[in-house]
Amino acid sequence: MSPLITIVIITWNSRKFLPYCLESIFEQTFKDFSIIIVDNGSTDGTVEYIKQEYPMATCLKNFKNLGFCRANNQGIHLAKGEYVLLCNTDIILKNDFLKNAMKTIESDKNIASVGGKLLKAKWDSEELPKPIKTDIIDSCGLRVLKSHHVVERGENEKDEDQYSKPEEIFGISGALMLLRKSALEDIKYKEEYFDENFFSYKEDVDLDWRFRLAGYISRYNPQAHAYHFRGVSKGDDRKTRSKLINQLSYKNHLLSLLKNLTFANLVFYFPFIFFYELKKLVYVLLFEQSTFPGLFKFFSQLGETLDKRRFIMKGKQVSDKEIRGWIT
Repeated sequence: MSPLITIVIITWNSRKFLPYCLESIFEQTFKDFSIIIVDNGSTDGTVEYIKQEYPMATCLKNFKNLGFCRANNQGIHLAKGEYVLLCNTDIILKNDFLKNAMKTIESDKNIASVGGKLLKAKWDSEELPKPIKTDIIDSCGLRVLKSHHVVERGENEKDEDQYSKPEEIFGISGALMLLRKSALEDIKYKEEYFDENFFSYKEDVDLDWRFRLAGYISRYNPQAHAYHFRGVSKGDDRKTRSKLINQLSYKNHLLSLLKNLTFANLVFYFPFIFFYELKKLVYVLLFEQSTFPGLFKFFSQLGETLDKRRFIMKGKQVSDKEIRGWIT
């Protein structure tokens, strides 16, 4: 009989994070899981380390970086469990994370995704570093502003139990999300759970939108704790992020809007969306011309994205008014 949870981890030159991430997984009080690691062409000894130290984990090696989305799709396709935990390598789980997350997702079959309270982690030094677990919030789920900019709830706030209430939220951060496999099967487009045109970055926002439009629920459990080295897979500040990340961020935000925003809600929120997008465009024109390839790539993916939009809207199960209930 297959383990109840399949944990999918994507690695790309992640060697220094793996001992902390994997040890925190094997220390879980909930033990009914298997691990699939998909490596995206690491050159730092990641795969060799996994095979030597964690032979119980299944490791799939890609010969080049195929992107976070495609690698996750590979892992999910291999998953045999009823649930899939997507876990970044820069995550350290508290030992009862799985137990608490499972309590939530098993409470209602309409729950597609569960997330917990992520606090920030950082290194104590550059030489022989060890992780420091802080009381600064990384994410307590995602929320959507009227401009349709999606932000992490509570990010950079000191944790003073202001997010101590278990509740339904718009969506879950892709750094650590427990997913119902049957819900993933329900919303996948052809063989894609994550949209591979995204490559990486904001793919979690797109997935959360698609779950919501299909009538599924995302829940937050504050008792499910973990720590996150924010900035490994995406940076905090546009000025410190790479050109590629800024290009992907710009493009993928537009792809997500095109795929998931209904015409009625576009009209309803048009002033907020228009001025937010205008402000971004002016900024890019004046200060960040290196981001423009992302805009050109958006137009090159337009036809396929419209096909995906038709698929999503055909399966839409909720009203535009209900969606507006998640816009703040």
